[in-house]
Amino acid sequence: MLLTLGVLLPTSGISIFAAYTIHDEARRSLMSAASETARALSLVADREVAYRAGILRTLATSPALDRGDLRGFHEQARAASPGTDNTVALTDLAGRTLVNTRAPYTLIAPPPAGTSAPPELGVRDSRPMVSNLYQSAATKQHKFAVWTPVMRDGRVIMHVSMGSVVSQLQRIFDQQQLPAGWTGTLVDGQGQVLARSVDGEQMIGRSATPDMLARLRADTHGMHETVTLDGTPVFTVFSRAPDSGWSVLIGV
Repeated sequence: MLLTLGVLLPTSGISIFAAYTIHDEARRSLMSAASETARALSLVADREVAYRAGILRTLATSPALDRGDLRGFHEQARAASPGTDNTVALTDLAGRTLVNTRAPYTLIAPPPAGTSAPPELGVRDSRPMVSNLYQSAATKQHKFAVWTPVMRDGRVIMHVSMGSVVSQLQRIFDQQQLPAGWTGTLVDGQGQVLARSVDGEQMIGRSATPDMLARLRADTHGMHETVTLDGTPVFTVFSRAPDSGWSVLIGV
């Protein structure tokens, strides 16, 4: 028996060590792939913002604004954002809405913009800014907004914004099919769900778990062991988009 044990125990130990090494290497490889996916998708999220910011920059330099031709600007803005999923609004520095493409220009008073421009917009430079998730008071839809300052002679004179229905962000995951067992989530700067690869419509507006929120506040990228919003234990890798400040989480 001692001889048998003397032969089996080292062999078993070597087998267990080899199995652990293989498992650990496989786990590292899996987490690396998930991290790269999270980083890539965070850049895709930034492109969604950049697309809208590009339209707004063009509108902010419109000659119609220099002429005070708000009707002409309204027509230009509607042409730049067709459909009902995107709404362009022009507001003055006091927050009054001058143009809103959700309504005809002939309306006596245009409906207010869905959310107010941040006070720091245009203070340091002309870079656009993006909002967190909000619910439209008029349509009750979940939306997000991108703002750009209208600048003349180096000073801000107005703000132009585009409010978009957040369900448009679902295509980030629809166009990138994640492997089985992976769950992708896009959250805003406050950790609210903007889009999700599983049950996206039901999860919009829900907040990430408290432990995940703490990690998102502390780091721009990393890995965290947690539980998903639907109760699944996962290793989650996350990456914050550099421009929007939104984060992509991949739970494995």
